[in-house]
Amino acid sequence: GGGRTEVRKSDERTKEILRLRKKVVDKIGKGRDAMKKLMGAFMSFDTKDESRVSEREFSSVMKKVGVGGLQRNDLKALFTKFEDEEGLFMWEDFIQFCFTPEKSVGRGRQNNDNDSYDDEDPNRRVSVHRLPEGTVVM
Repeated sequence: GGGRTEVRKSDERTKEILRLRKKVVDKIGKGRDAMKKLMGAFMSFDTKDESRVSEREFSSVMKKVGVGGLQRNDLKALFTKFEDEEGLFMWEDFIQFCFTPEKSVGRGRQNNDNDSYDDEDPNRRVSVHRLPEGTVVM
């Protein structure tokens, strides 16, 4: 038995990640400019251009965009959530998670409390979905 506590744990983890996302977005802001700034920061570290960075690079990016105030274990939690099987941080997924929340959390309930881009036509938000490999967003 004991399978139930696992569910509760992942629930706690989701809550934690949502709290951290709020911290990140509070610091860097919402909308396209904030998103571009974050992407630019990741791109400057992502020298191999594979949409992934190391854990050290991830914390450098967070410092660079002004989210350096997160605790080490907060950073670790975010990193782990978007870590791939090679131990690298998938920053495109992270950006999508920060800026199109209702897509990535999967809680089923649309929470439309203005988390989307303020300057966007709401019907076009769908297009932010996963970009094909190698797409460069300018």
